[in-house]
Amino acid sequence: MRGVLLVGSGAREVAIARKIMGGSSSVRLHCISSVTNPQIETLCHKYFEQSPNNVGGILSVVKIYQSQSRLLVRKIPWRLGWLMP
Repeated sequence: MRGVLLVGSGAREVAIARKIMGGSSSVRLHCISSVTNPQIETLCHKYFEQSPNNVGGILSVVKIYQSQSRLLVRKIPWRLGWLMP
């Protein structure tokens, strides 16, 4: 089972979450957002309500799920730029 970590909760993230979950039931979607979006929450395995700018918080979630998740970020905070290839 694969996991995807979605950071953000706007309309684009709703569309991304729907696309990810509509194509496969073997994906576990996790989301980090400063506010809970009910449309994304219903699709998520785990929803973390925290600031997407909190690098330490994102890294702690990534460490927990790193063996099973891919990081998907719409807007990468400059401090997280080093995480992406």
